[in-house]
Parts: sequence; C-alpha cells; structure tokens
Amino acid sequence: MKPNGLLKKGRDGDRIVGGLGVIENDFHERKDLTPNICAVYDDFLIESLAPMTHDEAFAKLARSKFRSRFHLSPADRRYIAEKGMETIRSHATVFVRDRLAPANPPNDGRQTPMRGHPVFIAQHATATCCRRCLEKWWKFPRGIPIPPERQAGIVDFLMAWIGRENAT
Repeated sequence: MKPNGLLKKGRDGDRIVGGLGVIENDFHERKDLTPNICAVYDDFLIESLAPMTHDEAFAKLARSKFRSRFHLSPADRRYIAEKGMETIRSHATVFVRDRLAPANPPNDGRQTPMRGHPVFIAQHATATCCRRCLEKWWKFPRGIPIPPERQAGIVDFLMAWIGRENAT
C-alpha cells in the first residue's frame, strides 16, 4: 500500500494532512474495480477544513433555537466576578481535557451538567458539551483523542463566549 497524501505547507515544512491508501485488486475477480481504497485518513483535529472566526461561529450558533437559549445566570456572573477569568479558564481547561478530549469519554452525551458552572453553560451554548455535538457542529470526529492544541482552541472559544455573555 502506498499512501497518496494531501500536503499542507506549515511553519515546520510540509506535512501530510489527509490521503488514501490504495492497493491492487487482489481480493475479488472484478478487474474493473482496480485500484481499491484500503484506508482513508485525515487530520481534522489539527486543521479544520473550513476554519471560522469566533464571530462566524457565534453567528452559526445563534441560528439554533436550542443553543441560543443558554445564558449566564446571576449566580454564574457572581462566580466569575469572585473567582476571576483566569480561574474560570483553568476550570475550562480541566473540563475539556478530562471530559471531552478522550477518544471515548465516560458518559459521553451526559458528561456536561446543564447548570452549576459558567463553563458548563458555555459548553452547551457553543456545542462543545460532548463528542456528538463536537462532531455534528464542528466536524471533530468521535473515537479520536483531541490533541492539546485543539483542546486549547476549544477553551479559547468557551472563554470568548463567557466574555461576550458576561459583558452583556
């Protein structure tokens, strides 16, 4: 098998971000079906195919009746004022790392409470609450761990939502 990859220019030089593995037709008699694809791979978790700004992502979320109904409560705002945004960011980092980043998180789909912490509200508002929502909204495939640099991007997105919401 020889992989045929899509090259991406990066700061560190070229790297393969996706491709196909092909083999000769050796498992059936239909020679018209040569070559055969035996592997497909991509690098969604490193580079999104269609990156968007936070404002574009917020506009996309605003079109969802479910996502747009989430707002910080007065208790959430008091908690943010008391703890500070750096503490909230550290909580978000832990929640994303432990509850969202594993390939198959325990209780996926039910791991993020609907209330109790500003980050939980932000996760539901931004569709970063479970792997199913990440896949549906942001095309992060399930079954693959989220690398640290993408976790940091999710945390940045959550903090941007919290900052916007807390300012209103």
